Amino acid sequence: MVDFRCVVNPDFVYATGAHWAAPGVPGEWLAARLARTVTRGADLAGRLQGRPYRSVWEL
Repeated sequence: MVDFRCVVNPDFVYATGAHWAAPGVPGEWLAARLARTVTRGADLAGRLQGRPYRSVWEL
């Protein structure tokens, strides 16, 4: 990934049915993990926004 200048978000979410408090309602652990993942993703996006390098692979 370093060769292709990738940025990896180390926070991700993998949840099973046991992580939900009720249908459509995340449990305490899952809610915290989702919040951390979204916060980290937004932070990374903000930090990368002003970078001078652009790739032909970007979506």
